[in-house]
Amino acid sequence: MIKRLILIGIIAALATLAWWILGSIILARTHSAYGNTRNAVRELWGPSLEQKHPWAIYRDASGDVVLLPSETIAKVRIDYEPRRRGLMWHRTYVVAFSADYTFQNPTNLALPVQLFIQLPATRTGVFDFEFTTGAESLTPQPLDGTGSTTLSTRLEIAPGATVPLHVAFKCRGTDRWRYSFTPDSHVQNFTLNLESNHRDIDFPLDATSPTEPVIENADGGLTMGWRYSDVIGAPAIALEMPEPIASAWLAAKVSFFAPLSLFIFFGVLWIVGEVKKTLLHPMNYFFLAAAFFAFPLLFAYLLEVINAHLAFVIAATTSLVLVGGYLRMVAGGALFRIALPVQFVYMALFSYSFFLRGYTGLTITIGCVLTLGALMFSTAGVNWAQLWQELRPTPPLPAPVGVPCESAPE
Repeated sequence: MIKRLILIGIIAALATLAWWILGSIILARTHSAYGNTRNAVRELWGPSLEQKHPWAIYRDASGDVVLLPSETIAKVRIDYEPRRRGLMWHRTYVVAFSADYTFQNPTNLALPVQLFIQLPATRTGVFDFEFTTGAESLTPQPLDGTGSTTLSTRLEIAPGATVPLHVAFKCRGTDRWRYSFTPDSHVQNFTLNLESNHRDIDFPLDATSPTEPVIENADGGLTMGWRYSDVIGAPAIALEMPEPIASAWLAAKVSFFAPLSLFIFFGVLWIVGEVKKTLLHPMNYFFLAAAFFAFPLLFAYLLEVINAHLAFVIAATTSLVLVGGYLRMVAGGALFRIALPVQFVYMALFSYSFFLRGYTGLTITIGCVLTLGALMFSTAGVNWAQLWQELRPTPPLPAPVGVPCESAPE
């Protein structure tokens, strides 16, 4: 029995090595494909976009003084539209930005100021552009060598008076959108409402989460709000685009975690086989491991040509048919009725949990607890001492005492 267990362990270890090699190959191909297509996608959709808070400059006796808006009301709509190029999906989106700023003269004199606002650095163009101060519409002025556009105008603000600045435009970007402030700036009466067409939201580590309650929209998206009444050093606002489901990264995860499902499957198969006196040869375990390996292998290469969910169903069904059909032939229904649901839970459901971000650990935990309970209750009546005694090899009988040995011929 010990020798058989060692051989089964070697088979499981070799299968693990094969899975890890497959996962490494998938990652290498993915990095290569992603690097080759990322620049092409950015040429069409632009990079990650950053919108900077506007500012104004006026001169007094001490020199140039920076003046920030006394009030801001901004609205942002981000429509996430992932695009596929080659074998890779990229996190592309369209953003519609609209903001109304108010600049106030803090002095008792008429104040000539220069207003500035910098648009995101993008090579794909800015659409539906609006830039006005009151009734005056202005034309953007490009900054050479920066890839960005700064809009500027000169005007005079009466003592204690205010002047409005309206900015609106649409543009395209990838990966994330960001609204940032000058370091240590004094932000007052700032409100930004952001609508997204998806609910799988994430915020970068260097940005802050919404300060207002998040609202679920009827179209399946979310509305988020940020409000800064009076803040020095206000944190940036940013939204990370979600990872598309149909991704080669998913196939790599399935391959790297596949050994866990095989170990549990082999353990259940061995325990039930010992209890039911249906012992499998190590070669049977070898073929079962190969049938398990067929699942991530098929899934990885089907992802290149069909939808991720369909690829998963085809690959999982193929492996289930191979394992179930083989066990049916070599061990009858005794192991088939146990092995098939165990494989379905630990291979199919556990792997499918990678489609649902954040639920993988919970899925495997629930599966392990259910399997433990099923094994405990199904083997509660087994006399393990007697079973292990029967599995021990029978020692050879000693030679009879007093029986003379035959003498060798002379």
